[in-house]
Amino acid sequence: MNKIKIPELTLCLIVKDEAAFLPRCLAEAGPVCGDIVIVDTGSTDGSQDIARSHTDTFIQTTMDGGYSAARNLALEQVKTPWVLFLDVDEEFPATEWPRVAALIEQAPDDHLAYTVLRFNLTAVGAIWVDRPTRLFRSHPDIRYRRLVGESVEDAVQDMGGVIASSGLVLNHPGNVRPVADRTAKLRRYLDLTEKQIADYPDLGLWPAYAGFLHRALGNFEQAVEWSSKAVESDPSAARVWAYHGHVLRAADRPHDALAAFQTAAKLAPEDSIFLNMVGVLHLMLNELEEAEAAFTGALALEPDLLHAEINRGLIRQAREEYEAAAEILRGVARRNSGLLLQDWRGRVEIDHFTYLFNETVPHFAGLAYHLAYCEFMAASSRTEVRYPVDGRFAGTR
Repeated sequence: MNKIKIPELTLCLIVKDEAAFLPRCLAEAGPVCGDIVIVDTGSTDGSQDIARSHTDTFIQTTMDGGYSAARNLALEQVKTPWVLFLDVDEEFPATEWPRVAALIEQAPDDHLAYTVLRFNLTAVGAIWVDRPTRLFRSHPDIRYRRLVGESVEDAVQDMGGVIASSGLVLNHPGNVRPVADRTAKLRRYLDLTEKQIADYPDLGLWPAYAGFLHRALGNFEQAVEWSSKAVESDPSAARVWAYHGHVLRAADRPHDALAAFQTAAKLAPEDSIFLNMVGVLHLMLNELEEAEAAFTGALALEPDLLHAEINRGLIRQAREEYEAAAEILRGVARRNSGLLLQDWRGRVEIDHFTYLFNETVPHFAGLAYHLAYCEFMAASSRTEVRYPVDGRFAGTR
């Protein structure tokens, strides 16, 4: 599909040692946007030369002021009415660019910012989603805040503006990086989060996020301690309960995790991500009918929540309904082929905890693997070539 040009839009990037990802990002997004601003925070791998070859607006700085300061430095250079702020390892499917252009053209005056549905992917196919604000109007009062979890959302809300869902899908395959790099990033985020807790002493979100990060590093006792304190201090915050649910699942407390996600879904019934996780815990507990109901409900709220559709396919795999499972998984692959990501390096590195990010069953092997397995088993059943299945692991036995 030929890409269009959106002259009203500036692409902003923050870069440090991104030579592996920067060329693709600039090749995909650069030709679409009217301008490009790149801020480098200390690259030594050739990223600076790559950046300079694509834009005249290239700035070098340090991370002394944190992520928000670096992002705001980029925003000061923007001359177009709209900003698209991407991580260099994020990419829109080609079909989304015309939708970006239409969104900008048709945006009501009070719509100052838009969120996207982002699919975060690892080398071994793990999937989880979030909704970061990536597209927003250029305005001197719209600036990033916070040391970590930086966003323009507080600034937009202070202006009385609307932050709306764009309906856009963004793939984030950057978690194929080596495990040492991912671990270092988690530790850096944890350090900043613990500093940020002092700035927001009455907000349970940041202790909950600290627990979430401890979980990803395998510090389960600290994770439970942090997230438990968070729900005690801020029991009406749905996202705090969701972080607590992730921690409890990692600590092998699935029934408690289910209760936490059910609380999150009750507090925010419009949020499909929480309802999907209710289904995941039911699936882990082999409560397949309850899982099906939760995934169907999540998809009714947000049809583009494709990992909920994957989870529906996994229910059929658990029931050994391989033809039906393969049909569902093929449909997901057709809608977003980026979810088929597999990187062999992820199969050979020692990584004890990435599976904990999955918003599917913990040891989900990736869309490509499950699709291939279900297609093989479906073909085997048609030709009466069957392989024994240990009854302990069959979904309905």
